[in-house]
Amino acid sequence: MASISSTSTFFIEREEFLGLIGGFKEGEDNEKSVERLKTILDRYLESPTLLDPHLEEIMSSLVTPSSSMIHSLYSSGTISDDLSNTPTNEGPPLLHTYLSLISHLSKVRGYKTIKKLFTHEAVDLEPTLMCLLSQDPQNHALWESRYALLLWLSMLALVPFDICTIDSTSESSTRTTSNLVETIIKISKSYLSDPGPVRESAAVCLSSVLTRPDMEEGYLQDFMEYAKEVLMIRVGIKKNDGDDGKSNTVSHLTDNTFLTMGLVHTLAHLFKYGHREKFLIYVDAFLEQIILLAENGGSQTMLRKLLVKLFQRVGTTFMPVRIVPWRYQRGRRSLLTNMESKGEGKEELTESEVTEEPDIYVPPELEDVVDQLLTGLRDRDTVVRWSAAKGLGRITERLPRECADDVVGAIMELFNDNETDSAWHGANLALAELARRGLLLPSRLPKVVPIIVRAIHYDVRRGQNSVGAHVRDAACYVCWAFARAYSPEVMKPYVEELAKGMLLAALFDREINCRRAASAAFQENVGRQGNENFKHGIEILTAADYFTLGNRVKAFTEISCFVAGFEKYRRSVIGHLKEVKLFHWDVEIRLLASQGLGNLVALDKNYMADVVLHELISKVCDPDLLVRHGAVLGIAEIVKALKSNVSSKHTEITNVVVEVEKARLYRGKGGEIMRSAICRLIECVSIAQLPLPVKTQVRLLDSVDDCIKHPLEEISLSAVAGLRALLKQYFPVASTGPSSRLHSRVFQKYAKVVEEEDNAAATRGFALAIGCLPAKLLAFNDEALETAVNLLCKCADINFKVGEEPDAETRRNCVKGLTEIVKTVGVGSTKIQTFPGTDKATLTSVGLSPPLTTKIFTTLFSCMEDYSMDKRGDVGSWVRCAALNALETLTLEAVDASKNLKEASPDPTSATNKDDEDENEILPPLAERMQLLDEDIQAKVLASVQSSSPMNEEWRSVDTPPQYFDVQTSITVLGLILKQLAEKLDNVRDLAGNILHRLLNENKIPLVADRVFLTEALKTKANETMNWASPHTTFTMIIKAMNIDVYHEAIVEGLAVSVGGLTESVVKSSSGALIDWVKTMKKLKGWRHLARLGRTLVNLMRKFEKDERIVVPVLKTVHLLLQNEALRSEERRTAKENKTEETEEEKDRFGPTMLKLVKAEAHGSKSYKKIVAIVDVLIDLTAEIKWSGADDEDKAYFDEVLTFAFALLGHPFPKVRKYVAEQLYVAILENEGVVKDDSKYDNACSVILETAWDGELEQTEEQEVAVRVRRNELADLMGVELSEKARAKKVVKKGKEKEKKDELASYMSLVKEAGR
Repeated sequence: MASISSTSTFFIEREEFLGLIGGFKEGEDNEKSVERLKTILDRYLESPTLLDPHLEEIMSSLVTPSSSMIHSLYSSGTISDDLSNTPTNEGPPLLHTYLSLISHLSKVRGYKTIKKLFTHEAVDLEPTLMCLLSQDPQNHALWESRYALLLWLSMLALVPFDICTIDSTSESSTRTTSNLVETIIKISKSYLSDPGPVRESAAVCLSSVLTRPDMEEGYLQDFMEYAKEVLMIRVGIKKNDGDDGKSNTVSHLTDNTFLTMGLVHTLAHLFKYGHREKFLIYVDAFLEQIILLAENGGSQTMLRKLLVKLFQRVGTTFMPVRIVPWRYQRGRRSLLTNMESKGEGKEELTESEVTEEPDIYVPPELEDVVDQLLTGLRDRDTVVRWSAAKGLGRITERLPRECADDVVGAIMELFNDNETDSAWHGANLALAELARRGLLLPSRLPKVVPIIVRAIHYDVRRGQNSVGAHVRDAACYVCWAFARAYSPEVMKPYVEELAKGMLLAALFDREINCRRAASAAFQENVGRQGNENFKHGIEILTAADYFTLGNRVKAFTEISCFVAGFEKYRRSVIGHLKEVKLFHWDVEIRLLASQGLGNLVALDKNYMADVVLHELISKVCDPDLLVRHGAVLGIAEIVKALKSNVSSKHTEITNVVVEVEKARLYRGKGGEIMRSAICRLIECVSIAQLPLPVKTQVRLLDSVDDCIKHPLEEISLSAVAGLRALLKQYFPVASTGPSSRLHSRVFQKYAKVVEEEDNAAATRGFALAIGCLPAKLLAFNDEALETAVNLLCKCADINFKVGEEPDAETRRNCVKGLTEIVKTVGVGSTKIQTFPGTDKATLTSVGLSPPLTTKIFTTLFSCMEDYSMDKRGDVGSWVRCAALNALETLTLEAVDASKNLKEASPDPTSATNKDDEDENEILPPLAERMQLLDEDIQAKVLASVQSSSPMNEEWRSVDTPPQYFDVQTSITVLGLILKQLAEKLDNVRDLAGNILHRLLNENKIPLVADRVFLTEALKTKANETMNWASPHTTFTMIIKAMNIDVYHEAIVEGLAVSVGGLTESVVKSSSGALIDWVKTMKKLKGWRHLARLGRTLVNLMRKFEKDERIVVPVLKTVHLLLQNEALRSEERRTAKENKTEETEEEKDRFGPTMLKLVKAEAHGSKSYKKIVAIVDVLIDLTAEIKWSGADDEDKAYFDEVLTFAFALLGHPFPKVRKYVAEQLYVAILENEGVVKDDSKYDNACSVILETAWDGELEQTEEQEVAVRVRRNELADLMGVELSEKARAKKVVKKGKEKEKKDELASYMSLVKEAGR
């Protein structure tokens, strides 16, 4: 089956692209279409060749209308044909649109390819040049047009005619204007100092003109002299005459820098495309200047790259083009032919068969050029090194064999430990280039191959990190080039070394690009060199392909085992892990290396036990942190895999912990990771069941206890894992349970720390430790288990404090501890276990009783309401996530226990009596239960007769078995999960959604109320993976479940928090889903559902009174619903019309009830955020005001709404008053009925607009009219009756106020001030 990839394989947007271009029209705004076209092209930046089949069609659709418009402008005289004067008309906008797209296409595909697709008719030359002359160089917005025109002109300059014959100005014998060639050269030179890409196209254009075979020597000579003069000024050989002996200004220096880059670029093109004989006379004149310029290249990467290109072109100018006879030639390069040949036949010339090459003169100046290119291999930028490598390849293929060998030797000298990583990278690129061209002879391979193998694993520490990924990637490129360059016979002696190097890099390199590069090189070698050279190559490639190696964990732990299964590579894989990767600078690599070693133990147990383990034990106290940490990790994983095979070394292994602690390696830098490694070692030793004396067991327990209370969670978790394994394997107990000493040492100690310790790190760690205790220490009797459960339930409460402060991590770990206890002891079951000891004692561990199960359920339900906050944010979400996982575990255990109990002891008193049994019912069918009941009664009667004793009262009644899970518990559990699924945190929603998916679709939980509707609403299918973290996906689904009565309130509570949240994506998705639901209910006339939603929101306001976390989001939700007319009284009344009788709750009108609640919330509140939400709801309620036709109840309600609004209009906060006034004005505009008297409507609006509501509330001496006065005036106009207390005015005199509030007038204030 073909693999699915997101990579494009063809130009899929062709129709859209061409359609957008064809839709351009003059005078219209085409900006959006242009942006869309550029976005399409940008998708192909990584694979531009996909555009090649369509480039001609695309360019034709762009160039043809552009040419037509240019000709039209030229023929109409809009652009002048006088070459001496620069026209000012830059052309129509549509022309620049086409040219801009051509420029962008050139950026994606490259100017060399695009240049060939321009029209090249002679008639286009002058109009295109005139259009270019009409462009304003200072108009930076149209730089793309100038770029495209210069590129077009570079193609037109190559017309196969004498340019003078198509020069219209040549018709005048006495003209004073410049001719066509001079104009092209002049305009191109002017753009050489451009700071952008226009400089590149100007250089291309200039080189096209000056390299024409019929071009007069004078033009080329003039330009060369000009370039030489500029370069001499740049390197300081000649002083700029225009500077009057003074230093250049900053602006001039910048211009000179860009001009230098443009000139160097032009010179590189000239030496590349020009005739060698014509340019030889200029080489000596420029060599000194460009060498000096290279030595002072500075920080400009582009300049250094262009200089390297110029050096290589100058070098190729020195040497004539030829195919050197000494070059290595491989005959057959076909992959199919190579695989069929099986090494038969002669494929290349041997070195003895190479014909004698003639003597060739090598100019001494070439040595300077090669030296500069070798220096370029050390450059800090990759583009410069790559250009230098290609340059060395081009020059070397023209040199005699001795000189070429010297070049190879100079490159190999760069593979030195004293050289930088840049030098190694550049040398690798150069060797690959030489090998690809056949210039690296087989005689050099014995020295080159070991160097390349070293480069494949090049990794040099730089502080806390390392460098060398680019070197390793380039070394893989060299291996790839070797596979294509040499025959299998030549490569055979080096195949094993290269194969191991490539495989180790493919399996164990830290970087994904290096692993994939090594895999590609290995694949190329297997294909080109044949399966005989690369043993097991096909099998390895099948397992270690490009995509599989992208997963680093899988590469280390799985694929490496497959490769090591071949004996040829086994010791290399093991050796690389134990000598290199186990001591890597990245701790993640060390962990993976240790796991990989553990997985490889099964392949070579003796070598691991006798050699590898011995070497690692000797390094556990090494001064280097990386070495000792990796050694301990390696020992741990090997011991775990070997198990009983290391019994002879168990003393040395357990002494590792003692040696590390004696050396005090827990202290100082790296002590944390050493603690974690030691805990892992203790865990693995326990899993391996090594024989340990009691003294050693206690010592290891002390070590683990010391790490459990560490502040770093990673160390604490490692210690808990070690404790779990240690206590499970060691510390035997009697049949009656652990000794009092052991119980006191473990459980009682941990419980005391959790309950009384002030150190939060200790309480966190030991809460987990209690949960991980084995059943022999935790559940040897009911009392012990109850003590542990009660302790963790108590500490999981939101009111529990560590010291004087609450600690969310402690509560979270208590919940995790409860989860582990449930997993360990189970619910309602007993387990008979045998533990190691002298008497091989057996112990019956108890399970969770119904009261304990109920207590844990109650605790978890309480933890699901933990929304505590601190400076880190919603830390309560950690507790809720832990509680969600615990609920899933406890629910499944309780369901299993309930099934077993009911099947064993059927309950005849059950009211279940259905013909069609529900698939979710726990109880067996009624007939089966009655049969079991009869058998039970008969057995008890028979026992009574045989014993001659009367039946006891308890025998006459059937015992009801304990219940662990019922319908109400199911509703509560699912409601809490649905509530979290509807809330605002992505990670919580994701966890809740996955848990719900498992519970519903795997039929793990019975008694699901409305299972069909719930499953249908959530669209959860057993094999479908949902992205529950996506707000758009989740809220669209959860809103459908809101119609289920038993889950309605829980979903609404979570949804309200999301609607009133702060995250834009969550608010947008949840609000949109809620509004869509409202619209659907309106369309279906589901007034009952809308009314229930209103009642639920009212209940939430009552339940969470004064709790801003819930109240503010609920108010925002109410505001949203009122704006969409979902909670209007008319709809409530319509709902009542269809009912004959209503409950007391349904008789409450939403508006008056909500008004009372918001007034209570506003009372005494200083939260601006809450008050604004209250104002929004209040203004929404004014939309119902309609005085005409209203009854007394409605009028009283309307008066109360407006009175409260005017009370807020006199709020002490200026921002609140201003906001209330703004919203009230909008409400009056939308509903003119708010004002009782229509004649006063305009006056009321004027008062609102003319009053500065954020001014002084009370009257002062400076402010004659206070805000309160204006508020009272507005109330009179709108017919709102305010109380005398609310209307009271106070005149405040600032002088008296200061005198009254003079705090320094008392002796006590003086004492306080002096004590500061």
